[in-house]
Amino acid sequence: MFSILTFPNPILFQKAMDVEHINSVTPLLNEMKTFVENSPHVLGISLPQVGVSKRAFVARFTTGTEILINPSFDILDPTPNSLPSGEGCISLPGIIGIVQRYLMIRISYLSIFGERIFREMGGMDSIIFQHEFDHLEGILFTSKTLQAF
Repeated sequence: MFSILTFPNPILFQKAMDVEHINSVTPLLNEMKTFVENSPHVLGISLPQVGVSKRAFVARFTTGTEILINPSFDILDPTPNSLPSGEGCISLPGIIGIVQRYLMIRISYLSIFGERIFREMGGMDSIIFQHEFDHLEGILFTSKTLQAF
């Protein structure tokens, strides 16, 4: 079982490195996927949040829970979400903040099988992707918060 890092652990502020060998992180990513699927209030978790500074995360999208390796995205609608999202984070327990996210994005990532996947997403899926992607960049949502509670 992995441990979840919390603020102010320095790994949370590091830009993660690309995953070069998918097999080296597959067991951990599968364990993280099970964790997300069994945790109703958790929508995602990144490798940096469990102490591994590599570019991959697990996200619970409206279509199901997925593992995304070496993800990237392009903004399809340059206007930030007109209805800012309320966000929390398992690495910042007890903190909720209002963050503006892009509503429509095009993503690219490797699957657990090494296949390159491209797709567009919007709404809640886009918000979840961007939150988890920020973890790979060493950014916590509180640095983008318009208002915190």
